[in-house]
Amino acid sequence: MKNYHFFIVTSHVTKQIVPAFVHLFNKYVSPEESVTFLSNCPIEDNLPENFQVFQRCEIEEPIQNWSYTLYQALKDVPYNYIILGLDDFLPIEKFNYEIFADILQYLESHPQIVRCSLGPDVVCDYVTSFLERRENYNLIEQGSQENYQCSTQFSVWKKEYLLEKLKNPRTPWDFEVLGSEEAKKENYKGLAGFEKMKVVLIG
Repeated sequence: MKNYHFFIVTSHVTKQIVPAFVHLFNKYVSPEESVTFLSNCPIEDNLPENFQVFQRCEIEEPIQNWSYTLYQALKDVPYNYIILGLDDFLPIEKFNYEIFADILQYLESHPQIVRCSLGPDVVCDYVTSFLERRENYNLIEQGSQENYQCSTQFSVWKKEYLLEKLKNPRTPWDFEVLGSEEAKKENYKGLAGFEKMKVVLIG
């Protein structure tokens, strides 16, 4: 069994984008990858067999509980790594499995690195160091002054750290802002895989 899984957050407000997301994901990532939509409502679209829906809460659930509904949905999943993103962040380039495998291996061997951005949410001005230089890309450390240590953009997270950030009821915006403020005080780091300073996983 794979030690990671894709989870996509959607809602009654944004679910109309689900068909586009599904099409682009299977085109640019892989129809062999299993994906779970975490939704606050049913999704009536006929989804491909690699997609499923988990209703994390009801529509009436206050937005202030957003993070806790995700915590409840994810706390017992049997994966070491959670790839979390929103439904409106669409894959538009081929998913680079070579870099992805390298990132998973790097996360496994570096306990203090708990999240790797898979999208363009890392500000290069705040990059503190190149951790590893590869032939076609570099692994860089997210700088301590980066505004979004916690982000709803596509990222691969170590499950236990993500759950710590989700278990307090927060809006998506507070998850990013307050979670990032907390992360800056902790001895944990973020990571990104860049090719010529351009994100190449999901862009």
